[in-house]
Parts: sequence; structure tokens; C-alpha cells
Amino acid sequence: MPTHAVSIGNPVRPVVPPQRRYRGVTGRTAVLLAALSSWTSAATPALSLVVSSETAPAGAWAQIKVSLIAPQQITAGYLSMDFDPAVFGSVGNVAVFSATGDAAGFAHATGTHVDVTFTSPSGGVGQLPALPVLVVSVPVLSGVSTGKTTTVTVDPTGAPWNNPAGVQYSVTAAPATFQVGGTISIQSVSPAGGTIPAGTVLTIQGTGFDSTTTATMDGVGLSSVEYISSQQMTATLDNTRELTATHLRLANSAGERADHFLALPSTPGNGASPWSIAPILPLTTFSLVQWQNPMSDRINEIAWLLNQTSAPVTATFFSPSFGFCSALGFQTITIPPGEVNWFSLGHSNLEMSVSAPIRLLEYTNTFEGTFLANEEGVAPPIPVASLPPGSILPTAQNWQQGTPLTVNWQAGTNPPADIPLTPPCTGDTISVSAAAQLWLSVQQGANHTPSLSFDVSSLAPGAYTGTVTATHVLPGALANLSAQVASLQVVLNVGASPFLAASLPGIQWNVPAGGSTPSPQVVQVQSSGVAIQFRATASTTSGGNWLSVTPAQGTTPGSLTVGIDPTGFTANGAYQGQVAIQGPANTVTLPVTVYVGAPAVPSPMSFVLEAGSAAPSSPQFLSMSTISAVSVQTQSGGNWLTATLDSGDADITASAASLAAGAYHGTVTITIPSGAISVPVTLTVLGSGRVTGIAPRHPPTPPDVRFSASGG
Repeated sequence: MPTHAVSIGNPVRPVVPPQRRYRGVTGRTAVLLAALSSWTSAATPALSLVVSSETAPAGAWAQIKVSLIAPQQITAGYLSMDFDPAVFGSVGNVAVFSATGDAAGFAHATGTHVDVTFTSPSGGVGQLPALPVLVVSVPVLSGVSTGKTTTVTVDPTGAPWNNPAGVQYSVTAAPATFQVGGTISIQSVSPAGGTIPAGTVLTIQGTGFDSTTTATMDGVGLSSVEYISSQQMTATLDNTRELTATHLRLANSAGERADHFLALPSTPGNGASPWSIAPILPLTTFSLVQWQNPMSDRINEIAWLLNQTSAPVTATFFSPSFGFCSALGFQTITIPPGEVNWFSLGHSNLEMSVSAPIRLLEYTNTFEGTFLANEEGVAPPIPVASLPPGSILPTAQNWQQGTPLTVNWQAGTNPPADIPLTPPCTGDTISVSAAAQLWLSVQQGANHTPSLSFDVSSLAPGAYTGTVTATHVLPGALANLSAQVASLQVVLNVGASPFLAASLPGIQWNVPAGGSTPSPQVVQVQSSGVAIQFRATASTTSGGNWLSVTPAQGTTPGSLTVGIDPTGFTANGAYQGQVAIQGPANTVTLPVTVYVGAPAVPSPMSFVLEAGSAAPSSPQFLSMSTISAVSVQTQSGGNWLTATLDSGDADITASAASLAAGAYHGTVTITIPSGAISVPVTLTVLGSGRVTGIAPRHPPTPPDVRFSASGG
């Protein structure tokens, strides 16, 4: 298994595979396989497997059991089975049993083939004489002649079988004969696992039931056994018990019997299983966990969630490790009782909270290009005792990075136009401070886009200040957390005289060390009413008098030319200044920044979205007022990345509308006076459906299956 897998407690020695049925294996792999053959010693302990001989009628189900002739402790193993396609249909349920309940692993079930990789850190597999190592449920085809027989075999040679001391067993397996015939069979039992209280009614599905059919269960008293039909019976539990691996026996007056070991379904109920996986989940349950995953396109991460309870369980995935909006990229799924579901973890670190403790397991595989590589494995999630209250993002911050939103209005003119408002995160609840509600409100515009609206009808000249807040609504599973609000200060200046306005919010240059003087910037100056006079001054806070503005005064509408003289810059770094434009009612201040040397490179950007989400992400911004052009490029996934220019800044958005779960990479390139800057972008798509784009798998190398956990 890849090295990112996490062991809880003392790690179990990795399972290293011996030579398998590979063709064309060369190089380092061949050397490794050759070296592994030297491990066998004269003291190798023996392990003997036997397949059960079963009988079931055509159109029914058979449960094939693989057991040990004599009890042994097994910590890891692998086997494969191929059923006769002339007799059997596609493999159904698969289960591995451990005396301690710690059996974990995975199976690949494709048609009539199944291969199973498992581990049991305690050595509980094979420990009890009456408990099979493995059971496989498979349907018998309709129309097969009564009396037809077929051989059922098992191949245990694909990977080592180890004991608790790490010694490899020498394994043999005896085949068995399956015969089509009889009338009685068991297809399923519900509930089939979990700690089920006394008084619960079990429903037994199968064939050949009649009024003489009896039911008994090892270690569990059954009462009120009722015949419902030839395909259904019910029985009531007399005592509370964990039903997983419990042995159920049916018998009728004709002397026929059917044996069945209970196991919860391994076939997912929420869509086709990725890579035909059937998970083997231990009995450990979890309430709050962390899933730690690598940011790698080569690794697939699947969470398996098994609801062993009798009521639906809600699981909420969320990612507090990402910055700001993407931190609240959560998704909620509901797992029906007695069902296993899967969830694509993408490539991000996620936390998960559930409404009731359930069984969990993480499956990992790696791939080269579009083909799965020979690396697979399972690991438990990391149990978490609690989440620190108030720790979830977004953190409180001003939407304009500390700069208030200022609106100037001249009394007697048209009211200020509505201002579109982009919340920090999609779905935020927007509110206005009580004192500002007399003149400021939030309106829902087209496409549910909020905007700020101003009511100035009763305002006297003066300055009015209010605060707009955005609060993210958290799901019920995160009710113990408090999402801090993001704030935006709004200033409304009301005056009798016209107000000045400038076409740029600020000016920025990037100048190479020792470079030539860059082109000046032109700022348009306007007023809210009649023409007014203005004065312009330039000042600096560092580097000397390098900033200039002309003309020093003018009349609206007019223009100013702002320039710099870089000859006085003696060191690389950022130099600050400002241009103040003063009118009769207000002063507009334009901050000016000059970066000398290498341009300031923005940090990489990241987005997190749900697979198939129609709504684009909230935008992220590249704030460099001298951006003259912007372009995007994606490495995979098509056109999911977009960028637009807005007043010299670049607004970046991502969309997962046509993307499957996974990580996607792209680049935003901006053009500034000193050249081009490339900014990496990562989109993590959280999945809840099918995984696409993966070609049929190569035969897997049994993984480093590490499992040692304590849960809730």
C-alpha cells in the first residue's frame, strides 16, 4: 500500500507478496520475486483449507464456505475462486470472519470470479473451529438440471498466509462438489449484522420453506418462528447479540437442511462499486474521524461506510484544512440501515461526523496513466475524540481586505445604483447591522445573486457607516462548531456638493532591478454632478521622491497622468506612495506600490467543489492593478477554469459541472508591465457517485494492509 496509509497503535508488519501469476515480469520486480522464494524454510507451518459441499435448487442461492481443517491463527491471506458459469451467476456477498471481529480487506468480484485480500492483526481469522475463514454467496442459475454437479475450488497461492509471528504458512486447499437439487436454501437474512436487541424480528429470505421448517441459531434463542411463504420466514431474537458471523440452520420434515453464516452486504447500495470492490469491514465503529489523503493524481481514495444499525445514519464530510471558502466544502450522505455505501475522498484531508457510530474503512489504489498499478490496500480512518468549537473556517475577515466599500451620493441626484455583492462562500446568509438598516439592505437579484441597495430618501448630509456580515450555514452534524462571520464595512457619504470619483482604485508597477522607466498610468477623474475643480498631489513613504502626478489641478471630467522614476531605487523590495485627489466634498486617495526586482508571485490557488455541482465556485482574486491580460490553461478535465479582468484585477472561478471526483490542475497566467506570472490552481472534486475514466485493472499485488485501530 502507498506510504500515506496511517497505522493506529503498533503497526503490523507489511505483507510482501511472493511470486504470482504474472507474465513478462522483469527488472527489479523479477529480482524481488526471486528473492522472496528463498523465504520458505523447512519449518514452514502447514495450513489446510477445505471448501464446503453444498446443495441448492436451480434459481436459488448457495453460500460457499471456506474453512480450516484444524484451527490456526491467520494475520493475513489471499485467495481466489472461479465458479462454473454454466451453473452459477455473478458472485454476490463476500465476507471474511475473525474471532475478534478485526478482519479487514477487500474483494474484487467480477462475474463468477472473486479474489479476496484480508488481514487480521490479532490472528482471529481461522482461530475458531466452527467459524469459516470466508463465505461467498452465489446464485444458482435457473434452468440448470437437478442432479447436475460441479467442482468448487479455491486458489490460495496468490500471496502469503501469515501467522502472528510473521511466519508464512504453507497452504493447501481441498475442493468440494456442488450439486443442484433439494428445495430449501437461504438467500439472505435481515438484519444480518450489528448488535441487535432482543425482540427484533429477523426476516429470512430463500426457497423451499414450508410449515415444518424450523430455524435455530448458534448462541441465540429464537422464538415465534413463523412460516410466511415458501420464500420467507420470520423469527424473533430472544437475546441481544452481535449477529455478524452467527450460524443459522434451517431444517424441514423431509430431512433437508440449509446452513448460512450471517454477514452484512458487501455490495454497495449507492451505485456501481468502483473497480468491482467488495469491502471487508471490521466490527470497529467510529463516530468522528479524519481521512488523511495525499495530494496525488496517482492515488484513488474510497471511503466505505457500513451502517450496521437498524436506522438510517447521516455522514457529513467536510474539509477544515483548506483556505477560506473551500474549507466549508462539505457533503452529506445518508446510509440506509444494513447497507454499505462508498464515497470518493478525492485528494484532500477530510473529516467526517456521523449521526450514529458505524463501521468504516478506507480503500486505496494507485494507477499509472489510465491503468491501475499493482498497489492496493485498506486502512482505518483516524478516530477523533471531538472537534474544537469555533475552529472551522471561514475566519472573520473583511471582504475587501481591510478597505471599506465607500459610496458617495450628492443630495438631489438619482439614488446610488445597487451594487452586486459576492459573498465569501456560496450559500452564505447575508445580514446588515441594525443601525444601517434605515438606509442599507440586501436584495436578491437574478440567479439569486445578492446586491446592496440604498434608500437615501430621508438622509441628511453626513457620513453613514454600516456593516454587512456573511455567515455560512453549517449542517446539523457540525452544530457544535461556530462559523465565524466575514464582514464588510460600508460607508455612505451624503453631501450637497458633487463628489469626486477616480477610474482606478490604486496603481501598481513591477520594475526589474536596474530596469528602464515604465509607462505612466492614466487616471480618469469624474464628478457625481456638475463640473468641479480638483487638486492632485503625490507623496511617498519610502525610497525618496519617485512618484509624480500631472497636472496638479484640473476640472471634471479630466485625467491625471501618474508616473515613477525608478533611478532612485537602490534595493529590491516594495515601495509605497499615494496620489490624493481633493475636491470640494471629498478626497480620493489612490495607493501606489512599486515592486522592484522579481515581481511578487501570488500564492497557488485551490478550490473544493462537489462532483457534478452546477454552480461555479465563489471567485478568488488576483489583486494586481497593473494586470493587462489574463489566460487559463488546464492539464485535465476540460474547461473547468475561467478568469476575467475587473478593474485591473483577475477574478478566478472553477466549475465541477462535468467532472468526476478527483484532483484537477491548471494554471492562470497574468500579464503585467514587467512580464508574465503563472499561478498554479488545484480543484479538488468531492465525489458521491461513479468514478469514471479508469480502464480495467491489472492483477493486483496484495497490499501492505495495515490495520490496528480503536474506535468509538
